[in-house]
Amino acid sequence: MRINPISVAYNRQNLRPQNQNKQNQTVSFGNFEDKKADRLTYELLGLSAADDDYMYGFYEYLKDCPFVTVKSAKDIKGKDFLYVVMNRDITDKHENKHRFDELFQYRRRWPDKVAIETGIIDKEPNYLDLLDCVSGICYLHRDLVKAEEDIITHTLRECKRNGIYKRDNFDWNKFVRISKFNPEEKLVSFEFTKDPFNKDEKPSENLGRIKRYFFNRELQNRQRQHVRYRQILNDFRKEHKLDNNWRTNIDCSTEDGMKRLRLIIELSDKLYDTFFPPKPEPREMTSYEQDLEDAFYMRR
Repeated sequence: MRINPISVAYNRQNLRPQNQNKQNQTVSFGNFEDKKADRLTYELLGLSAADDDYMYGFYEYLKDCPFVTVKSAKDIKGKDFLYVVMNRDITDKHENKHRFDELFQYRRRWPDKVAIETGIIDKEPNYLDLLDCVSGICYLHRDLVKAEEDIITHTLRECKRNGIYKRDNFDWNKFVRISKFNPEEKLVSFEFTKDPFNKDEKPSENLGRIKRYFFNRELQNRQRQHVRYRQILNDFRKEHKLDNNWRTNIDCSTEDGMKRLRLIIELSDKLYDTFFPPKPEPREMTSYEQDLEDAFYMRR
């Protein structure tokens, strides 16, 4: 897409009202409060010096984003600055309202010094944050996109943080993985690994007698683990009265779909806790043990 300079985007021809009744005409600047806020954002992103596809993407996002409005004001020294307010009439109707609320509360927790000095945070009940650098715009874009994401994507991200993916020291899909994912229809399917322990692995022909002995012992242990693994899967399915296809074509926009997704997480946690139990917390030494240890180091 070819990027036009700001001078072209706001020339007289583009801003000329089509209806000649100018008394009832208002010029729309997207989700910038006015032309000044638009220009300051454009300049803050460095687009007045050169067109940049990456930065222009942030500019276009703010221009079209319905969730916030960019405004301008002057600080106590008379210098222009930008800030952004949340359009609560829009976010309150969004299906992810609680996530926009969390973003709003988090951003307002530590207001910028300029917002306090100028009283903007008191004048604007929906004040969100100051926009004083490119990184601030980037982070705002990131947080708004995350808040806007459809429920299935958000749910899977939560799974990654808290459920199926939570063991950092093991591959998350050792037992279960996503087999299909359609974010538009909010459909997802999971499948469980058929042989997570490699129970059918064949020993190398070059193994010596002793190494082959230990390999066979390891293989027997894998086979026992595999039997236990299949038993847990079957017992879990019987306990919750699930059919063979309970983990496929989960519609995460429905209550039943979310219930099945939670069951996937629960079963994955159970498998990891069974086969990779967390290390026990270190036991505190008794006073007698501490005295022995102190005496040992004193003799050294």
